[in-house]
Amino acid sequence: MGERLLVWQWLSEPGIEQLRLGAGSGGVRARSRVLGVWDEQPMRATYRITLDPDWRFHRLDAAWSDPEGTRRVRLWRDSDSIWHDAGGPRPDLAGCEYIDVNWTPLTNTLPIRRLGLAPGEAREIRVAYLPVPSFQMYASPQRYTHLDERHWRFESLDTGFTADLTVDDQGIVTEYAGLFRLVSG
Repeated sequence: MGERLLVWQWLSEPGIEQLRLGAGSGGVRARSRVLGVWDEQPMRATYRITLDPDWRFHRLDAAWSDPEGTRRVRLWRDSDSIWHDAGGPRPDLAGCEYIDVNWTPLTNTLPIRRLGLAPGEAREIRVAYLPVPSFQMYASPQRYTHLDERHWRFESLDTGFTADLTVDDQGIVTEYAGLFRLVSG
């Protein structure tokens, strides 16, 4: 893959994300900046995600700034698949294989690339979910269904939220119905 510069436009709020995605023998690295409006307030966010060469989650460093201040989170999974944050081990995230950051479609790409589902197949997974504005990470059950070559359905099993996703030939989300659209990359 080398390095790829991706730009997503937010569709439900004014906003844009610029992401550098690079893959090499040492793994996959994503570095992102987001500027926009959330809940009628200006915001900016950054995150870095580190994955192994097979796109398995290793580390997240994220920051979200708005008029109420800046919130940060550092989350990682060690070689024994134990989740940690700055406060120590996170046993509540045991069984999670993926990360889901709700202000970017990149994190939907991770299970799409790794699940290996044939069209018509579906799988339930647990993810470590990072929502804003709370920034309180928790385990969330989700389902991904591979609809056809370029289309997937995402379902949040704890909230009932459903969205259809369109991907490119590398599994990168190019359209997240009603929320994000890839405009460059």
